[in-house]
Amino acid sequence: MIERFLDSFRAKAKAYLVSRLKDDRLGFGSADRLWIFLPDLHLLGAKRAKAYSYGTNFTAFLAGFLNGLAALKTELEQEGKKLFVYQLGDCVDLWREVRPDWKPGSPKWTDALRRAMEDNDGVISPLLRLGAQMTLGNHDFDMQHFLWPAKQDLKYFFPGDPPGDLRAVALHGDVLSAFEMTTSPAIKKLAVYLFGPLAPPSTEDLGKMKEEWRERIRRAHGDRTYTTYIQQRTTLDLAGLRYSDEALTTDRFNVQTPDEKPVFLAEAKNFLANAGAAAAGVRLAFIGHTHAPRIAVDETGGGFLALVDCGAWIENCRFQVGFEQITMGNAQVGVLHNNDVRVYQLSPLGG
Repeated sequence: MIERFLDSFRAKAKAYLVSRLKDDRLGFGSADRLWIFLPDLHLLGAKRAKAYSYGTNFTAFLAGFLNGLAALKTELEQEGKKLFVYQLGDCVDLWREVRPDWKPGSPKWTDALRRAMEDNDGVISPLLRLGAQMTLGNHDFDMQHFLWPAKQDLKYFFPGDPPGDLRAVALHGDVLSAFEMTTSPAIKKLAVYLFGPLAPPSTEDLGKMKEEWRERIRRAHGDRTYTTYIQQRTTLDLAGLRYSDEALTTDRFNVQTPDEKPVFLAEAKNFLANAGAAAAGVRLAFIGHTHAPRIAVDETGGGFLALVDCGAWIENCRFQVGFEQITMGNAQVGVLHNNDVRVYQLSPLGG
């Protein structure tokens, strides 16, 4: 099914393999289910986009890519198969779209956001048709105040095989950063909510946690205008990549280990353990937030945890394929099928 996914846009773009991990311990051995993970988009309305020197990469291609994915979903459903899509947060960049003194849900705030959504309808509409699970990130946390048909949450646990067992979690990833790792009781409860599938908080607790979380996000944002960057101040350096149509002769490609100190791997392991998710069988986490795609694995102590950072669709990266040096805009996507998880960098043909 991964080949069918690649075929859905092969005529419009090249795909470079950033990282791959094939391991039966992932717990997703079904041949009839395919998961797609779309990381940070940072969409802006046409008016606000003029104020910035950067924006979402390849928006026309992105719209076509999502429409092709929707067509593939329909085909698979007709065959009794399933395709799931998770958008990993920071879909619309509220930090740049609305003024910080506008109250979420107020008329000005809502009108600005609605215009941004309309200006990006080519991307938003196919996401809705796909039934994408929308994860709230630090840049779009307040989207929870905007009434639209997409399901929104801070995290999604989903089952592997057999379907009753929780094996993976999808979340934005900002909770793993050093700024958010505090001893605040509310943040501790939020960590349990995010990583503990067996211990959800009460509705009252969740409201308090979300309010404190929003305040921490506001303080982290400060007075930064982000006119030239969001996360990566310079072009992101990736390792040597390979074309998607090259024969895969190894189950591991560009997979990092704890010795390389991958960003957030240790934090993810600790959070999952402390919140009881690891004991519940969760061994796979998908995130965005860093804008730096990679797969990292921790197998110390006889355990197993795979962290899949799916990258972004904003800012730039550079890498090498054979003797060719390539620089292009980030356009990354994560894929999971039959105990095979990969991250791809997409390169639209013709720019």
